Amino acid sequence: MGVEALGIVTTKPERARLFFRLRPTNLPLAADEGLITHRSYGLPKPEVTPEFIQALQSVRLNPTGELPEPLPVEQAMGALDRMDGFTPTETDHEEVERQFPQLVGEFLMDRDGIVRWANVECATEGLAGIGKFPTEEEFLAAARALLR
Repeated sequence: MGVEALGIVTTKPERARLFFRLRPTNLPLAADEGLITHRSYGLPKPEVTPEFIQALQSVRLNPTGELPEPLPVEQAMGALDRMDGFTPTETDHEEVERQFPQLVGEFLMDRDGIVRWANVECATEGLAGIGKFPTEEEFLAAARALLR
């Protein structure tokens, strides 16, 4: 379709290299540990208040559809880590502490760099949308619409 993709991860480049050596992807990647790209594109980072934590604890999710049922956020993330055989290190915990609760987004831009389509985590479902990404078909439909 003539669409180029770039994934931006919020970690140090050497950490990203290690992770993607073990979990290869076909997507070209860039590392932005300072979250500059996230701020530049206006991605929300909610304030951590007692109300936010309480709301987060009430959410049950199954973001990738791999779990047998939706679970509370912390349990869901732990279950997915175990399914992947991933044991978080001290560095992982530090990165979560630094980034939490940075939301993520996906953008389609035209050749002039103008954002023509965006999906922002939690924008439509509230906290129930944590960890959910557009499907491949949703991306393709958005790209097709831009090519018209």
